Amino acid sequence: MPHGGGKVGVATGSPHLFLWYWRMRLRHDLAMDQTQHRPWHLWIVAPLAVVWMALSACDYLLVTLGAQDYLRQFSADQAAFFTGLEVQAKALWATYVWAGVAGALGLLMSEAWAPLAFAVAFFAGLGQTSWLVLISDPSLISVAGTLSAQILIVSLAVVLMLWLYARGLRASGVLV
Repeated sequence: MPHGGGKVGVATGSPHLFLWYWRMRLRHDLAMDQTQHRPWHLWIVAPLAVVWMALSACDYLLVTLGAQDYLRQFSADQAAFFTGLEVQAKALWATYVWAGVAGALGLLMSEAWAPLAFAVAFFAGLGQTSWLVLISDPSLISVAGTLSAQILIVSLAVVLMLWLYARGLRASGVLV
């Protein structure tokens, strides 16, 4: 028992919250029915999701931090557009990227909250794409062409598929 005889955990506000979480997780994993294994496809999809979302995070960080070597691949108008986004578009982009990264890592660790993170990422990405294509003046299409909008739509489709995949795994009891 910890000093003072109390339980270590959330209720006490202990600084050992991280260790408490992993102890509880280990107990759950050991108590889990041994016949229920993680499906083989999770070992393919989860690492690919992490790589996909890591690439999105790299893009976000390089544009946000103004990495000149990265921004040189764009025209001057495109670089100005991406670095000068409105605060709403930046907030949606950040939410999309970091919720997606969290969802991918949660999927890799078989966490039950992974579908929620992917849902947040999807709706933030949907808002960002709508903002950039429909509301922003100039629009993304007028600055960077239709290919840029298509890339955003494909990215949204990937996150939607990851969300639905994670929901299915949670419903089947794989994500705990």
